[in-house]
Amino acid sequence: MSSTPGNVIDPPALRMRGQRVNELDLLRFVAAMIVVVFHYAFRGYAADDRSVLSYPLLAPIAKYGFMGVEMFFLISGFVILMTASRGTLKSFAISRFVRLYPAFWACCSLTFVAILFFGGQRYSTSYFQYLVNMTMLSGFVHVPSIDGVYWSLFIEIQFYGLVALVVAARQIHQAQLLLTLWLLATLALEVFPVGPLRFLLITSYSVYFIAGATCFLIWTQ
Repeated sequence: MSSTPGNVIDPPALRMRGQRVNELDLLRFVAAMIVVVFHYAFRGYAADDRSVLSYPLLAPIAKYGFMGVEMFFLISGFVILMTASRGTLKSFAISRFVRLYPAFWACCSLTFVAILFFGGQRYSTSYFQYLVNMTMLSGFVHVPSIDGVYWSLFIEIQFYGLVALVVAARQIHQAQLLLTLWLLATLALEVFPVGPLRFLLITSYSVYFIAGATCFLIWTQ
């Protein structure tokens, strides 16, 4: 194994496994199910009265399902560093676009149509809101999301932006140092909060991305 300026590391494990970590797929499934149970068994009725279906036995446990999102951020830290370490800025951007946008467009469109036909008095939307949402940037221009659960995508996009800057600067081989600096900056901004910097460095969730990326470095070495 050898470190090079263009890569964090060139692990034989990546080549042997076809550059895919099957265990991550299982973790994604577990995280997704945790989030689904959270929304249906807790938020739907017990927390936000969005559904007529109650789950009194599941609700006390399901209320902790929000942690499934944090698990996704951990996984993202691992996967995004793995992706960024073996490609260029162009390939990184294309991989993220292909991974996210087609599925997002389909979900956003289905939600939009469902609200138009079945939203009633409780849920409403507009064509303007729909079109802005389709860019996946609505959270940055203060246009409400068609579906509130899209908030985590905006956090992911911020993380992608930070990684893209590192890739563009050809500093991905300095990942360990950069992750350490990011963690120290997060701690400092908790003590001395500076709004714009907290936003740029995603300090509310940065520790999950840092932990996931660190797991990738451990795994490769």
